[in-house]
Amino acid sequence: MSRFLTPTPSHSNRSFKSIKSYNTDDIWMAREECHHQADVAIDDWTACLKSIQSNSHEHTMKIAKQFTQVDGHAKHTLQALEKTSKTLDLLLNQKVAMLSTVSTLTEIQSNLGVEKLAKSHWLNPSP
Repeated sequence: MSRFLTPTPSHSNRSFKSIKSYNTDDIWMAREECHHQADVAIDDWTACLKSIQSNSHEHTMKIAKQFTQVDGHAKHTLQALEKTSKTLDLLLNQKVAMLSTVSTLTEIQSNLGVEKLAKSHWLNPSP
């Protein structure tokens, strides 16, 4: 039971100092060190935030430039599609005209009886 009643030194008892044991130079140095570490932390955060802000600005400008380029590409693509559409319309008109011409030639050929004449001439040549 005496073991529980005997005071033993603890970590808190050993490290506990009275205010009188601190030297004013120690307090001044601790205060200066604290201010120095705070200044370093603020400088580090300032540099970090400037970096983020700079990267954000550069990224925004890059995206804006790409968006402007996309707008130009879209206009160019639209113009090319319009030209292609006009060309296809012209080709369709030519196709219709050619089909009409071929139909007319076929009708003329059948009305003239060229096929019968050619067959009789080539199959039965006259001496």
